[in-house]
Amino acid sequence: MKQHFKHSRLFSFQPQNVIAEFKYLFFNQDDSFVSQAIKDTLPYILGAIRQDELLIQQKLALKKKELNKYLREQKLEENLQTHTIKQLTKLVEEAKELGLIESSIEIKNNDEALHELKNILKSDIILREPVTENDQISKLLEEKKVLVYELSKIKNEIISVEKFRGDTDVFESQSASQYDRLISIGLYKEPESKEYWNALIGQEVNELIPSIEAINNSLRVLQNGLSLTEKEKPKVQKILIELQNQRNNKLTEIRKKEASIQNIYKQRQELEKIKNINIQKGKMFGKISLFIESMETTLDNSILTTNINTLTNEISELEMSISKEDKENRINAILNKINITISNWSNQLNWEYQDFNLRFNIKKLTIFADSDRKSESLQQMGSGENWLACHLLIHLALHKHFIDTKRPVPNFIIFDQPTQVHYPEGYVENSRSKINSSDEVADKKMFKFIFDIVNELSPKLQIIITDHANFGDEYFQNAIVEEWRNEKKLVPVEWLQ
Repeated sequence: MKQHFKHSRLFSFQPQNVIAEFKYLFFNQDDSFVSQAIKDTLPYILGAIRQDELLIQQKLALKKKELNKYLREQKLEENLQTHTIKQLTKLVEEAKELGLIESSIEIKNNDEALHELKNILKSDIILREPVTENDQISKLLEEKKVLVYELSKIKNEIISVEKFRGDTDVFESQSASQYDRLISIGLYKEPESKEYWNALIGQEVNELIPSIEAINNSLRVLQNGLSLTEKEKPKVQKILIELQNQRNNKLTEIRKKEASIQNIYKQRQELEKIKNINIQKGKMFGKISLFIESMETTLDNSILTTNINTLTNEISELEMSISKEDKENRINAILNKINITISNWSNQLNWEYQDFNLRFNIKKLTIFADSDRKSESLQQMGSGENWLACHLLIHLALHKHFIDTKRPVPNFIIFDQPTQVHYPEGYVENSRSKINSSDEVADKKMFKFIFDIVNELSPKLQIIITDHANFGDEYFQNAIVEEWRNEKKLVPVEWLQ
């Protein structure tokens, strides 16, 4: 990261919402990007590294990132090579099962296997969609429908004829029985020597009275009917046989149609299998193509190897130009000096860790208080008074180092309302406000400490404090530049009207 003024100014501001914060020490440190920028640039700002070392470190980090990317790619290619032989054999076996490679071909080595797979991609095999027999099936189904309808008509005719034959048999049986009864009692007889038979007298006569003639006519009609029925029997039987033959023929035709339909359905199933095989072949083409492309990329890794070697050499040269060990030693030496300073100053403030060894951790950007029994971080200390003390100590100590070593940092600090930790909620101020005596003593001690550091570093350090407190001590009153009270403000009211 290139060093800018925007990085150094982060050590010159302590707004009201930061000066007694327990989670972080520096201005805008709650922003993760700013926090990282402080960690990256503070070693340079402290003077632990050369002016161009930040740029070298940035370049080194980018090259290491690029090298890691190439190393991951190399690892992937090594894994691919490990499984290449097994995958190659598997693809050849699958291709044989699908008929893309003749099963009789004997493959002796990996080169021959790869050659056969490449030949598959070069072949002119066309995967055609099987043609279905939808039109033919529709035609057969329609023809079967017609046959079924015709069969139904024939069956109805057979039922009618059989019913007619049954009714005729009943009539014949009943008529014959009646005729036989009449003959048996001599009611009628065919005349042999004369013209008529008189049933009343039981003799043949030449003339009949009307009533006798009517009886004879009725008996004759009955006899004729019986004779006619007997004659029609063969005709009815013939018709019935013809209808039954037609029915059987229709049934045969229907079975043939059904057999044809079933054959087509079987053919369709076979065609569906062919379609599935075609799909599998298409997938196999894709698998072979992907395998060959990845294999060729793996085999041609000379560029990757060259990039790795080049970056490794460049990283080594950059690391030789900046010694990490020397850098860590310089940073530790500077931090030790700063830690001694804040530890020596700690008893000049009113807080709980005056007798602790204080330690600033540059990687975590926080302060630790170490004793023989424990080590507590800023976040663990508790109490706004303790947090305020840590903020004041580290900022004043850093600026003392910046001034002593002539580092490129603005030589001023703005502290906004450092006494806020002692003001009770709802406190109302006036020009000579007095707060609790112990808090007043603590605040006076804090201001006296700040003034002493400014005098020690004078005229190279300026401290700007905005606060409600207004003590009567001469040194304090002499330092007041402006009082913004009773409608008197930094920006005059009349300017806003």
